[in-house]
Amino acid sequence: MAKFKKLKGFTLIELIIVMAITTIILLMVATIAKPISTLFNDSNEFDTQRTVAEEMNTYVCENLRYANVVHIYKDYKQLPTQVFDPVTLTWNDVNDYFKGKAGITIGDPAQEARYNLIVINNSDRDPDVLGTADYFGRIIRTKGWGITPYTAMGPNFYGKSNFRFDLSGTVNADKITITTYALEKDNTPSDPSDNKVGIKATGSAAFVNKGHASPSDYMLIDSGKASGANASGIQGNNTYILFSLPN
Repeated sequence: MAKFKKLKGFTLIELIIVMAITTIILLMVATIAKPISTLFNDSNEFDTQRTVAEEMNTYVCENLRYANVVHIYKDYKQLPTQVFDPVTLTWNDVNDYFKGKAGITIGDPAQEARYNLIVINNSDRDPDVLGTADYFGRIIRTKGWGITPYTAMGPNFYGKSNFRFDLSGTVNADKITITTYALEKDNTPSDPSDNKVGIKATGSAAFVNKGHASPSDYMLIDSGKASGANASGIQGNNTYILFSLPN
């Protein structure tokens, strides 16, 4: 009679042990892989934020480079109604004062086209401008007197990141230094002490036409230093840049 060879296999206990060890190994791999994946995603986000911040600087710098009149209002809630003329030492309507300095005649389409306004909404408390109320640090642009504003470079360009825009310089400076900060997701610019910066990009706008201009043609007006009729309820987080380009 033929003898059957007894086959040896895994016992139930051995299978359970192998499965337990395999599960532990898989959990260890998943635990290691998750931080690597998060780091990769954060790295991509930082790269995107850096690119956007640098492009925001470039956009503003290139627009201001050839301007013959530049009036910047820093840390205002809205474009102020009055401005102090450092030459005549008198108060003037902001738009009329700017148009007079730039030589813009309203009613002449060619002259009206020289009027430019850039607004950087550094505050999440802004009213909804072209769907930007959910985010802050967007560049809103108006080209021409009475023309509807639009989001510079398109609203999708900025992604879902928030940015804070800052300028520094003096009235008689040959250039304005621009710094754009990409903020962490939980940050709000309404509290200056809570500025959690992710990425920082710095650029400068050197004014090509500055050499033959008067001091009041290029002005950086900080709301924190405003006085007189312009000092009541004007401090905020936004930046307003009025500028004109030569004919």
